[in-house]
Amino acid sequence: HTTGGNCERCIPSYYRSPDFSIDSPLACSPCNCESDFTEGTCEDLTGRCFCKPTFTGENCDSCASGFINFPECYSIPTYPNNHGEAKPAGEIINCECSAAGTVDNSCRPDPQTHTCICKPGFSGDHCDTCAPGFHGLNCQACQ
Repeated sequence: HTTGGNCERCIPSYYRSPDFSIDSPLACSPCNCESDFTEGTCEDLTGRCFCKPTFTGENCDSCASGFINFPECYSIPTYPNNHGEAKPAGEIINCECSAAGTVDNSCRPDPQTHTCICKPGFSGDHCDTCAPGFHGLNCQACQ
């Protein structure tokens, strides 16, 4: 089960056993990599299976970094932040405006003016306080 100009390597799906010299008939042992999560080949000397790109672990039995939900191991969903960079879905983002106090319940300032556009009854740079004559959580008009 060797290959190479001088029969110095094991054929694919076999690995070089550290227990035998290369000229021994037992020098190359079969990889034990029959799972759906491996490439079917393995490391020389250890016999450790090479995992498919979305898997990791000694037996390719967990998801690689950036992947979730073994055994499907799909990539972690991402969304772009306001700098165009991808962020993992579910990551907490800081609001610059109070969503409750802004027109359209927006967390972000107006792109043209770079200010928070407050609903009637709300005020402040972040639309997080009640305007004079308004009170309560929803900044209702005083009676």
